[in-house]
Amino acid sequence: MNALLPEPTSLKAGELSGRTGFDEQFLGPSVPIPALDGGGAVLLPYTNFSVLMRPDKRLTAITALGIDGAKLMDLDRSGIDWRLDPRLAEDQQTGERLYARNDIDRGHLVRRASAVWGDTAAEAAQANEDTFFYTNAAPQAADFNQSLELWLGLESYLLENAADNGRPIGLYY
Repeated sequence: MNALLPEPTSLKAGELSGRTGFDEQFLGPSVPIPALDGGGAVLLPYTNFSVLMRPDKRLTAITALGIDGAKLMDLDRSGIDWRLDPRLAEDQQTGERLYARNDIDRGHLVRRASAVWGDTAAEAAQANEDTFFYTNAAPQAADFNQSLELWLGLESYLLENAADNGRPIGLYY
């Protein structure tokens, strides 16, 4: 472990046990999270989304997100640090060392703003923080991740469509 790049871990595994993750009935008919052949994947539920983690690859294979356009909230992201998920061993997930001192972004797999919704501000705030686990990040070229003509533009289009029409959208990445 590199002492110059500590891995912030503010939660214990038990503190995440109440997360229900992606609701397979969110769109009405059942839309299950795809399974991976070969086993070994770990399903990690968060608030409003789930990730299917590949601990052997240290990265997420699939994410599932429900966006409720009628319940989206505009919350600030400042002060939220990226952190490891305490439900997995450190050597089963990537962390800050992968992203340090290079032009690789921690690209949110589930976009932060897309998961920030709920019946209460507390629920939306929990979803906001949940998007900052490294299990919800993928190494992305900075230009691709931040471009309105590429990934950011696609994410923005989907979020705006959900918000403008006040309707639910389900996504798998």
